[in-house]
Amino acid sequence: MTPDSTSNIRQPRIPVSFLLVLAGLSSRALLQAALTVGVARVLSPDEYGGTVAIGGIAGFLSVWAGLGAPALHLRDTSRNSGRWRSSFVHHHTNILLWQLPLIALSFAVAWYVIDGRVGWGVAILLVSGELLGAPVADLLVRSYQGRSKYAAMAIAMCALPLLR
Repeated sequence: MTPDSTSNIRQPRIPVSFLLVLAGLSSRALLQAALTVGVARVLSPDEYGGTVAIGGIAGFLSVWAGLGAPALHLRDTSRNSGRWRSSFVHHHTNILLWQLPLIALSFAVAWYVIDGRVGWGVAILLVSGELLGAPVADLLVRSYQGRSKYAAMAIAMCALPLLR
């Protein structure tokens, strides 16, 4: 190999879309950490434990909201980006159909587990916020991902911690 032949080798570059998604994920993690520390400083240990238990139960059950609607929306939008609005409305409706039963189930399980350490109003807000926020934020992220709008996708990734 001569010195001139190595100058023709193209150096790998990191795509801007990758950096935008990485920034979105990093911002989401930092916002979630700030939220966790802030809540831990404000609440007593007993209240914080109840809040974390409610968030964990609702977070676990939020996976079932819409039964794969965000992934199906990503599939639909990546196949035909012109249909993203109708697909978004269809899959958003699918998510909302499951919300009331999941909120009721989450609240019942959480109330049993926390045994009155957190008030009714706080428990309802936490359960509703988690079960409404997580699937809708995920659907929004997939909507932008399917249309290759990575800057908007990175911003939407931060929506869940901000909604909490």
